Amino acid sequence: MNKKIIKLQIVIIVGFLFYFNFASASVVINEFVSHPNSGEQEWVELRNTGDSPVDLTGWKLTELSSPNKDNQTENDLLSLSGIIDDILVFDVGESKLNDAGDSIGLYNGSVLADRVTYGSDSTVKNYSIDLVASTIGKSGALISGSWQANQDPTKNLPNLDSNNSNENTNEIVNSNSNVNSNSSSSFTKKEPVVLKITTKIISPKIVTAGIPFCISSLTNTNRDETYTFGRFVWNFGDGMMSQKNNSETFKYLYEYPGDYALTLSYFATSFSKIPESTDRVIIKVVPAEIFISGTGDINDPFIEINNKSNYEVDLSGWVLTASRYYFNFPEGMILLPNKTVKLSPKITGFTKDDLDNITITNSNKEIVATYPLQPKTAVKSYTSSKNISNNLVPLDNKTDPTPEDSQVINLNDLGASAGNSGLNSS
Repeated sequence: MNKKIIKLQIVIIVGFLFYFNFASASVVINEFVSHPNSGEQEWVELRNTGDSPVDLTGWKLTELSSPNKDNQTENDLLSLSGIIDDILVFDVGESKLNDAGDSIGLYNGSVLADRVTYGSDSTVKNYSIDLVASTIGKSGALISGSWQANQDPTKNLPNLDSNNSNENTNEIVNSNSNVNSNSSSSFTKKEPVVLKITTKIISPKIVTAGIPFCISSLTNTNRDETYTFGRFVWNFGDGMMSQKNNSETFKYLYEYPGDYALTLSYFATSFSKIPESTDRVIIKVVPAEIFISGTGDINDPFIEINNKSNYEVDLSGWVLTASRYYFNFPEGMILLPNKTVKLSPKITGFTKDDLDNITITNSNKEIVATYPLQPKTAVKSYTSSKNISNNLVPLDNKTDPTPEDSQVINLNDLGASAGNSGLNSS
């Protein structure tokens, strides 16, 4: 095939894709009436904020089937067509939109171009509210980039400033000869804010292998909206993935050291095929090189712990097990890289008799260190065929590895001793 023809085809394809994305960004929902006067139809007005006409073939409007239900679905409201240069109004029928609250979506194929949600948190669930529901005969209008309820409808005309009176509205509509000459002074030309959705992964960048850590996300828009519901598709980069319908915090663990690409794709609806936004971070997973490097004597039975790695290790939820007692490392205790810390018997409550056999288990109940030095043995083992539930750790999974509360020596109970604990020496 002629090289010039191939280059021309490439230019045409690139130009089409650019135009497709630009067109989606330039057409917005401008005004709507969801509760019209008796005998009138509901309508949605679109505006082209770009400089070029847009063909609406393949576009559609959607609404929610049961806005006040937790598990609502998004239904097609109207298939669109025609060329939009500036403003174009579509009558959608009667009793299609919910009077108390609904969410109107504008789609270019399967790509969400714009959305407006009206009502309250009780009438529309799982969607961010843009404005309250308007009363009968009034419209919701985008004015100076913000949605305003209970406006006098300006169907097929630029939206009025919210300070304009009904009298001015009637005068402008009825004086057709003066519409063009007075439009610049009588109307406030809005500059619509084109919807842009961004999502951000919230996670530590360095974690320890075998230790659960918290992951969450923040999805918001350039209209100061925060989306907490939708379809959140996580890929952890280690062969695991998870789909969630909200942005609640959860826990995950990586089995082995290494660098992993953690990605998140946010879809506004369950049937969306193209994500509205994505994010990606690199998680560095390091080994837990923790060792019990020494103990004291009968006069000072301390325990010395050494971190031989080049990274900090969070000991929150870890347990130090001696011959007779347990000691819980307090929340937020950090062992610095390549550093050693001595645990005083005044804090642990241990005596020399407790130091014959010592183990340290992490928050996932795995043995990471022993004294005297022994091969590490995992209390909890996994197989390669485990499912994702083994790595996704519920936030309320706080099972204490200690067998009995009476055997736990806590930092807040420094006066505890073997004599008054009710336990006999082994």
